[in-house]
Parts: sequence; C-alpha cells; structure tokens
Amino acid sequence: MPKKFQGENSKSAVARARKAEAAAQEKQKKDKALADAYWADDDKHIQRKQARKEEREKKRQADLERKAEIRALAENELKDFIPKATPQKITAFQLQENRENMMKAKNEEEAVPTHLEVPLVENLNRTMEDQVQASGIDAAITALR
Repeated sequence: MPKKFQGENSKSAVARARKAEAAAQEKQKKDKALADAYWADDDKHIQRKQARKEEREKKRQADLERKAEIRALAENELKDFIPKATPQKITAFQLQENRENMMKAKNEEEAVPTHLEVPLVENLNRTMEDQVQASGIDAAITALR
C-alpha cells in the first residue's frame, strides 16, 4: 500500500496565497472607495461657491496679464517716440571749415590711384619665348619650320 501524501501541494499553496492577496487588495480598494464617498463634500452650494471663486481668480489673472502686456507695449512706443534733438546753430565760419575739410578729403581720395589706373605688371612666370605669333596661315607655317 502506498503512503498517503502528508505535505501540501506547493503549486496550489502559491495559487491560494495569490488569490488571497488579490482578494485583500480588492477589499482594501472597496473600503477606501466607501470612505472617500462618505467624506466627499457633495453640497451643491459649496461647489458653486468654489467654482465662482475659481472663475474670479482666472479673470483676475487674465486682467493682470492684459494690463502687463499693454504696459509693455506703451513703454515700447515711448521708446520709439523719442523727439529729435534740434541741431545747434552753425555759424558761417563753421560751414566754411566743413566745406574745406570735404574738399581736402575729396582731393586726397582722387590723389590715391585706383587699381584701374595702376599699370599691370608683367607675369614673369609666363614668357612668350615658347609661343609663336603669326597673323596668317602662311606666316604660321613658316614660323613653325
């Protein structure tokens, strides 16, 4: 006769423990939901009061942002609208000096030769010794002989 199994099946024990844990978590979740429902504040008057308070706060924030934006735009406009300073009175002597200075500067600019006026320097790396110059076919044939 075979011996009867004295111990416990390990797989079934693990499964039972897992089911018990899941049931405990489910029970805990239900208890928490009941407690939250019990303590929930579902008074319509208080909810309306809270909603009105939030709306007032949002409106106040929007007004503050709008005012700040308007203030910044006004400051930018004032910066752009700087009155032009009236020029100081200039004497005839100062006008004459300005004309003379301008004429001197113009003459100095004309005195400096430009790149178009300076003659080109012959490139020494390219000489005409190897090249033959001829103005016609007959001259080219005779030069090549």
